[in-house]
Amino acid sequence: MSFDISRAPLGQRAASALVAELAKLDDTVERHYLEMKSDLDPSKNEFAKIAKYILGSANRMPELAAKAFEGYGVMVIGVVPGEVRGIPPVEMMEIDKIVKPKMAATEKGKVEDLLKRTEELTAQSHAIMKRLESLGGAQVKEIEGAAKGTQPGGPKAVGAGGNLVALGQEQYDLQECYNCHKVGGKGGLKKRGPHLDNVGNLMKPDELKEKILNPRAYMAEGFEKEYNKKLMPDKYKELMSDQEIDQLVAYLASLKDSAVETPKPIKK
Repeated sequence: MSFDISRAPLGQRAASALVAELAKLDDTVERHYLEMKSDLDPSKNEFAKIAKYILGSANRMPELAAKAFEGYGVMVIGVVPGEVRGIPPVEMMEIDKIVKPKMAATEKGKVEDLLKRTEELTAQSHAIMKRLESLGGAQVKEIEGAAKGTQPGGPKAVGAGGNLVALGQEQYDLQECYNCHKVGGKGGLKKRGPHLDNVGNLMKPDELKEKILNPRAYMAEGFEKEYNKKLMPDKYKELMSDQEIDQLVAYLASLKDSAVETPKPIKK
């Protein structure tokens, strides 16, 4: 993208220049500071997506946010490759009515969820400490690994509840991986990426992590065209924390349905 991202696109002239530039490209230019939506359909709960992006943008680390658009998060709606469609007129108060309650509910939900997980992890920690008092050597290391949610070879689910995998599935949804990939017969509307149902049998956790951080590291067999077009965005190393990436890796590593044909990864 040739647009100068060192300055925020404030004012009509700067905003128009950004829209014109994006119309020449596609959503592979999306980063933590830029989000593109082709339309705004209230019947499809699009306002909730706006709220999600606002929250995600507001929760970025300051030093990361400052790298582009002077810290602003920018969402552009009504632009598709080669065309500026625009959107039907929407009253700002109408947007506020829908977006603000969803933002509040999301924030409240996050707090409640964090409190619940904190209680679960505290209980697990107490149980581990009791076991540590009577065990040592290799067993201590095994327990320490369980406490951190890791085992040799990559991240694993914590406890019987599979917390890490569940958190990884949340990241899969949050990052909208379902737009390009299909799991369990759901998703893949854009048909840009392979099915992932059996990816856990085809790639090791370290390889999955490498692919997320560097989309050019592996190519799915039969997806040469998509690979050459760089359709998988190279934004997750900026957008996601190390913990969130480990969660996503744990979820992907758990997908081992050999009944579903999943393209083989090719190391590049």
